[in-house]
Amino acid sequence: MGREHKEDDKRIFDIIYEDMKSQGIKFLDNNRVFLHKNAIQEARARGGFTIGQLVHLAFMNDQLALTFNDVTGAPYQALSSRKEANLSTVLHPQIKLPLPIFSSNMECVTGYDLAIMLASFGGMAITHQFDNDPRVQAGIIERVKNTEVVPLSIDDMTYTPALDTQGRYLVGGAIGVRKGSLDRAQALADSGVDLFVVDIAHGHSGHLADIVSSLTAKFSIPVAAGNVVTPKGADYVCQAGADILKVGVGPGAACTTRKVTGYGVPQVTSIYQTALIAKHYGRTILADGGIKGSGDIIKALGTGAQAVMLGGMFAPTDRSNNFKDRIIETDDKGTPLTIKYFGSASSESKMEQGRSEYDAPEGETIALPYAGPTRKLLAELDMGLRSGISYAGCNGESCDLGATITRLQKDSLWVRQTASGIYEGLKN
Repeated sequence: MGREHKEDDKRIFDIIYEDMKSQGIKFLDNNRVFLHKNAIQEARARGGFTIGQLVHLAFMNDQLALTFNDVTGAPYQALSSRKEANLSTVLHPQIKLPLPIFSSNMECVTGYDLAIMLASFGGMAITHQFDNDPRVQAGIIERVKNTEVVPLSIDDMTYTPALDTQGRYLVGGAIGVRKGSLDRAQALADSGVDLFVVDIAHGHSGHLADIVSSLTAKFSIPVAAGNVVTPKGADYVCQAGADILKVGVGPGAACTTRKVTGYGVPQVTSIYQTALIAKHYGRTILADGGIKGSGDIIKALGTGAQAVMLGGMFAPTDRSNNFKDRIIETDDKGTPLTIKYFGSASSESKMEQGRSEYDAPEGETIALPYAGPTRKLLAELDMGLRSGISYAGCNGESCDLGATITRLQKDSLWVRQTASGIYEGLKN
């Protein structure tokens, strides 16, 4: 077993090493790394480094992993109006989205209303698996697939919906690894689900590999699986047969995994290093967690993700699942002020699932300020992403699906920033 691990380590390192060389990174005799003169010349002229250079240098020289606030983009020449930016992405031949946003498969995030709204803007909702009866989840998916597609316009913007080959809204369904998961998968498949999402906290495990292998053998429906954060974890999930890797351990707003277990890797490093492995296998990355605004989405996409998954941003908006039941406080006019949000691994969620209250929770229940209409949030995210693409100088890219995001990953430049720099950019 030890020899097999060493052979895997060597194979995975070779993938990473080839990337380091392509980034102009060289090794010193003491195993520290530095940038080749040509790479330094470009960085100084353009005012920034590739995200790969920042990740590799931080990891090798300082043993540090980076997250969204640790980096900021170096603006480059905009080529056209931000409204002309192409935000489309391809995660799988069957999963092509005009907007690179998924909703999280959480009880207080995704239901029918959010699924329709998100698909209307071009994104994709993932229904949660926490109803004991899979027919409930399957019913939501069937209802989405049978809903008439209505074009959505706001002001002078017309949004392209996310549709399947039959012109129906795209929608996904999450399943776990416990007993009955394949029966749930069959129910979702019968309802017309477009994507299976195998969702467990620690995706680098035999349980995940078993269910992914079973799904790919039985169905012709794409499979996303995770969560993982390391190159070896990504390699494991790819070899299990997953089409899309879900990346993120502990960054979510209501997630306490890092506090409870002491494990997890900051998102920029996680996304970049798993994306290297995914690309080697021809797979894609769905960045899950830690997103606080469109700027973080741009960073996730530029780092190597093809799309992001949002939970805490959708939960306090009006189309989120069970929204009215989660209102904590209102003003004198009845307008919501605070909304309850709980992680799927929280004590509250686990007890609703019929699990023991003593099962160590890796999530918590928090109160979030009411964030208004989901429609408004999505319109703002869409325009924020267009602006980010423009600042990166990628808004003149072709209209081919995924072309702009591919260029963003290849050509955008970044710098690390201090705590003062973070405060300067995020101050009220």
